Amino acid sequence: MTPATTAVPAASKPASSAKAKTEPKTKVPANPAVLKKAQIEPSEAIVTLDDTRCWLELFALCASSNIDDDRKEVLNIATLSSDQKKQLTKLVASKLATPNNNFVGVAPLWKALRPRILQELDVKESYRLLFRALIRHYLSKNKETSSDIELLQDLLGAVRIADSGPPVLTEDAVNAYSDMTCFLYQKRKPDRSVDGDDNRQTFALVVKDRFVRAPNLAAKTAMTNFDLTWACFRCRFLDVSSEQQEKLSALMASGDSKSSAQLKAELISPTMLKLFALGPWSEKAKEVKEIKEEQAKAEKLEIK
Repeated sequence: MTPATTAVPAASKPASSAKAKTEPKTKVPANPAVLKKAQIEPSEAIVTLDDTRCWLELFALCASSNIDDDRKEVLNIATLSSDQKKQLTKLVASKLATPNNNFVGVAPLWKALRPRILQELDVKESYRLLFRALIRHYLSKNKETSSDIELLQDLLGAVRIADSGPPVLTEDAVNAYSDMTCFLYQKRKPDRSVDGDDNRQTFALVVKDRFVRAPNLAAKTAMTNFDLTWACFRCRFLDVSSEQQEKLSALMASGDSKSSAQLKAELISPTMLKLFALGPWSEKAKEVKEIKEEQAKAEKLEIK
């Protein structure tokens, strides 16, 4: 789930001959499959949620921390610097003033998402990953240089490269594989965890080795896109019933081409389609509309 020409990649899980270290957990979560965290009280601040404000809050989400709980700062656009606020406001205004633009209409979607971001930390983290991945893949396909491109690059920060490829494998994609592995392991053994620095280093080495040994460009491209796949999985997982969560987890864990193709179809919800049709990454919507054709191609692709 990339802008322009690359389809949402089939997911596959890294495997290693090295045995991951497990650590017993002191507390067993009631339902480890549900990635929920502590809630905070809604903000009392009242703002006019027009398209401009909603885009600024969305960009503030992209600039937020992956460690600290800064949800209120996001909705107050305090995660953006004064200069970023000024420049991004100009960017959005110029886009909204253009006929037939893809920036109009974000407000209804953001208004529905906004209270969930404030109340559930995992919703904030999941959609942060999603929008950052969408912008990142848009930038990776755009070879032009402009003030708008530089502004979005500054918003995300420096790209961390795991393998120069081609195509380029980012640390974000590698980390997404590690996150998936930890998540699936905890689902199988809820009283244990493999989410440690030493294990993550092992997972990263395995992913990089599989990338180098991938049989063709399509297989490598699928791996480079996995940060977007994982972000879509997280967002979709939080929206569905427990039964559907189990189905999504089983498809993700399978890793074969048929399951990967089915997973792609399951992840593309009506809301996700609308999000893909907005903003700088809007060409993603054209790609998603051809999902059936891509599924047929994916069935021929097997990454072992």
